[in-house]
Amino acid sequence: MGVPPGHGNRQFVDDAQIAEEQRELDTKLRSSSTKDKLDALKKLIALMAMGRDVSVFFPSVVVNIVSESFEVKVLVYMFLVRTADQKPEEALLSINSFQKDLAHPNPRVRALALRVMSSIRIQVIVPVVILAARKCAVDPSPYVRKAAAHAVPKIYRMDNGRQEELIEIIETMLRDSTPFVLSSAVMAFTEVCPSRIDLLHRHYRKICRMLVDMDEWGQILLCEVLLRYARSQFLAPDTHARELGAVSGKHGEKKLELALPSTEPWYNEESNAGIQSIVASSAAFYSDSDEEEDSDEDSDSDEDKAKKEKKPGGATAESRGPGWLDEDHRLLLRCTRPMLQSQNSGVVMAVAALHFYLSPAADLPKVVRALVFAAHSKPESQHIVVKNICTMVATQPLLFQSHFNAFFITPKDPLDVRALKLEILTHIVTSDNASLLLRELQAYLRSSNYEFVALTIRAIGRCAAIMPQIASVCIRSLLELSLHPSPKVASEAVVVIRALVQQNPKEHIVVVMRLMRRLDQLMAPEARSAVIWLAGGEIFDGNEENIKASDKELREKFFELATQMMRRVVKGFADEHEMTRQQIVNTCCKMYVQDPLRMSTSLKYVFALGASDPSVDMRDRIRVFRALFPVDGTPSSVKQHGDAIILCEKPEPKLPSPAMQTCEHALGSLSHFLEHVAPGYTPLVKHPSVQPPTNVREQYFSGPSGRDGDSSALALRNGKSNGLGTGGFYSSSDDSSDSDSESSSYTGSDDSDNDSDESDDDSDNDSGESDDDSDDSDDSDDSD
Repeated sequence: MGVPPGHGNRQFVDDAQIAEEQRELDTKLRSSSTKDKLDALKKLIALMAMGRDVSVFFPSVVVNIVSESFEVKVLVYMFLVRTADQKPEEALLSINSFQKDLAHPNPRVRALALRVMSSIRIQVIVPVVILAARKCAVDPSPYVRKAAAHAVPKIYRMDNGRQEELIEIIETMLRDSTPFVLSSAVMAFTEVCPSRIDLLHRHYRKICRMLVDMDEWGQILLCEVLLRYARSQFLAPDTHARELGAVSGKHGEKKLELALPSTEPWYNEESNAGIQSIVASSAAFYSDSDEEEDSDEDSDSDEDKAKKEKKPGGATAESRGPGWLDEDHRLLLRCTRPMLQSQNSGVVMAVAALHFYLSPAADLPKVVRALVFAAHSKPESQHIVVKNICTMVATQPLLFQSHFNAFFITPKDPLDVRALKLEILTHIVTSDNASLLLRELQAYLRSSNYEFVALTIRAIGRCAAIMPQIASVCIRSLLELSLHPSPKVASEAVVVIRALVQQNPKEHIVVVMRLMRRLDQLMAPEARSAVIWLAGGEIFDGNEENIKASDKELREKFFELATQMMRRVVKGFADEHEMTRQQIVNTCCKMYVQDPLRMSTSLKYVFALGASDPSVDMRDRIRVFRALFPVDGTPSSVKQHGDAIILCEKPEPKLPSPAMQTCEHALGSLSHFLEHVAPGYTPLVKHPSVQPPTNVREQYFSGPSGRDGDSSALALRNGKSNGLGTGGFYSSSDDSSDSDSESSSYTGSDDSDNDSDESDDDSDNDSGESDDDSDDSDDSDDSD
């Protein structure tokens, strides 16, 4: 066997070149020249970014940890952070250098040292890392404190038996008043002790006011945490259901009908005029007048706002009086509302989910416009946002009726998004927009994507069930599609027709007869099975009034046509699909009960063929039916039960849905998107039936070393407010108390942080190691 010319040589050259590059990098790393070290380290970082394994250089890199060059030290730490997992034993040898750098004058070096120490997955050094994290948690630099917050979950994953010690660190960091740090502290809280909501009581108001100042990912995390906190601490905002499958309970929540949406008003507790005015007002969301109104809300007290916002019809929660929602409940809703204007779709989705669960139903239209805009902003987030909207529509369809056109299909929409949009349209269809929707759906039927056409057929069927006035037009369109060349489209059309006929059989006997005449042209097993089921006269069972009111001659013609069709089908019994064969047996038994003389021969023939059928299910079915219907004269002890079994009462027909939403997981969660419980998912708790104590949020803890409490108190005494006033962000009467001001004031702490950072910068400039610590901190934060 010969090797292809040049193949072996090329491989040898590549291996030799790689070995030469490794020797060159190793030589530069051990060089005394700072320039050579920087060049080699930059190449290693580039190789790491490309996914190359560079752990072989670990010994050569770690010796440079004692370098006096700040640039070299930073690159060494970046390398160690990403390779310490692969070389824990070698990294452990340099633990003394890491501990020494915890006292380095540059905060970036201190933070990197802690990151490397927490990345060494050796349990024996956990006590050392905890001491380092506890020290960095009170560091003057917010960047170092943020690194300490990130180190806590790593320590917990290495040794979860140290939870109590880590909770103490988290408790200390929750007192921090820097948004840059607090978001990371809450992240550590969610991973280490998410059930300890008592740790959040005293910081709740501060966190609410600091939300708008946090980074986008911190806002998403905080919205989820505050949602779970509010669900356990505040009463339900109203009696309307928020979750799929909600049943009537002590709060009178409305049960959701998943089979066929009800046409009854969804807000039966509100006046129709008031609700329609609220829905109409959502079209003006984000207008200039609305922004002015929101700004007035932020500056006014709750009592003044309640007086200003009294509107006729009693639609808003504020018009019910200041006791309708808890003051802290209103604070959360008010502080999160500005984030609906975020450019990050994740932030908009998190805020929308929070308001959907916590806001009164009359106030939800304020969120709808931002959510609809997010669904059309970025394609990578469109599917997630539209899926969450679909779940919201299933419980509160009235909210999205004013945005009917926003859910029309566009050519660039993927198939999953198209299915969700069709599901949304079927929920918000009304008598006013039914004709417009029907024309739009008929246009979708001309698509070359047969799967999309099948989904559109399902949507047409649901619209016909909801709006009887367009049912005849829908059925005519579906009858034409029953002859579609695509088996999937034809079968979907027949299945939907069957479900519609079951709802009103008296009006659609002629439709069934047309389908029976077309049976030979239907090739899909699902379509043939549906038509054969309709031929069995099942549409008349349990509805004697319709039978008596029907024309006898038409009924006789129907059964004569069904008998002729069954004779043709029975002749090709062996060539049919298993699904169709089973339906043929069922229909023959039903027709035998209604007319034994005309069907006895066909039933005997079917029993004979089915007894030797290759399918085990078919043979078992034949064995049971032979005992129930002994057409060959064989005595049977269960013969008298045959009619009751074959003609038993059937469940209510359910129309197929383009994208039925049955997932009851929390909106915005991974489990909701995947439609199954993802690792780490915790379901939302129900609102308490009795209001928990509210004075727990009045507590205030004075932070050590003047970092939080002392600095804030000093700032308040000196009148420092940074333009926000003594009440802090979104000041109102509910947060004007002393305890509230103290627990949420972070202006003094920010001043102290700035002072400490300036001192750090001065020390760094004196040593010549860094020109700008703040820039370095920002760069490293991006890498996080």
